[in-house]
Amino acid sequence: MTYDNEQLCQIFNDREQTMRLAMSFLDQTQNEMSGDKDPEFVSFLRKVSEAHITRQVGIVWEMAESPIERIFIVSFMMNFIRNHDPLGLVITPSMGDAERNMDELRQSIADMKRAMVIREKQGGDTSPAW
Repeated sequence: MTYDNEQLCQIFNDREQTMRLAMSFLDQTQNEMSGDKDPEFVSFLRKVSEAHITRQVGIVWEMAESPIERIFIVSFMMNFIRNHDPLGLVITPSMGDAERNMDELRQSIADMKRAMVIREKQGGDTSPAW
């Protein structure tokens, strides 16, 4: 089945229809894989993919600030699903205070660098733990 742009915009702006289309892509992927792979693996991948996509769609609906943003993200997600990589795209909620989060990250890096200098001065091992 093919869709024109207007139909896709309507689907991608309706959570239920988006999920229905995503699940139909997963069904199609499962059918295409069933002859090549272990049936238990295919079934497991389907369940994991469905849970992942359900979570991802939820995040999009909670976080997208406009219909065009939702259409863009959902169309991007559908490309991953349709190309047999439903777990390849991970959408995360936006940061509440990105500037503060970046400052905290920079501070953590500076703290680690200071700890390394102290460790080196003490003659301790600074090689990676693994």
